[in-house]
Amino acid sequence: MKRIINVFILLLAISLSIFSSSYAWQSYMQSPWTRDGKIKSEIIKISSEVSGKIVEISVKDNQFVKKGDLLFKIDQKNYKNAYDKALNDVKESESQLLISKNIYNRDIQLPKDLISEEQITENKLKVEKDLFKLNSNKAILKEAKDNLSRTKIYSPKDGYITNLNQRVGNYITVNESLVALLEKNSFYVVAYFEEIKMPKIKINKKVKITPISGISPFFGEIESIGRAVQDDSSNNSGLIPKVNQTVPWIRLSQRIPVRIKIIEINKDAILISGTTATIEVID
Repeated sequence: MKRIINVFILLLAISLSIFSSSYAWQSYMQSPWTRDGKIKSEIIKISSEVSGKIVEISVKDNQFVKKGDLLFKIDQKNYKNAYDKALNDVKESESQLLISKNIYNRDIQLPKDLISEEQITENKLKVEKDLFKLNSNKAILKEAKDNLSRTKIYSPKDGYITNLNQRVGNYITVNESLVALLEKNSFYVVAYFEEIKMPKIKINKKVKITPISGISPFFGEIESIGRAVQDDSSNNSGLIPKVNQTVPWIRLSQRIPVRIKIIEINKDAILISGTTATIEVID
């Protein structure tokens, strides 16, 4: 009798184990989740359109700035001199053109026996030449004015200064990166779901996001689903996202990047781009 009871208990334990495993699997598949989620944001590269020495840095690392705030000043001396010269050249060209026009307008009014057609033609060409020179000098002036204004670098958006390593006195070149600007209110989440879970991943489904940093969970909405991931057996020149497998010695299903829009979050929550979160589909 005791043996029968032991067998019964064993069978019951096995049944409960199978049932709980089945329930867990069904729950896992019905409400897919992943620990592989990344909080991200739009990052703007701030660079210079002119070269020169930095003479002023108006911000500090991690500082919040508003659109239009001054970030850097580049030495203006050479650009101011170029602007002044270009402005003077334009004024001289305007004066010369005015003289040429007056001469031409005067000569065409004279009787034909007092001035030759060749002289009139020559005067007309002189007007056209002076007009061309004036337009060329105006173009140079515009470029000089633009370059002078480019010596002051302003924030293009509201956001947070990130990775500020420049110092006053540093010489920078055209298109050299000065700092990164993490755009305010541009945070989003990318969750990497295994491909076997993708039938349950739908656009506009609601998700719960739990950062491991300890801030309160918040909610988002699936915005888009990645249409390709990198295959290590082919070369795609880095154009397709590569999602590294976490257990390379075991054949795992591919993980698909899913972009999530944040829709409900505590206004005091501090999000940090690059940090990790657990994502659970709840809708």
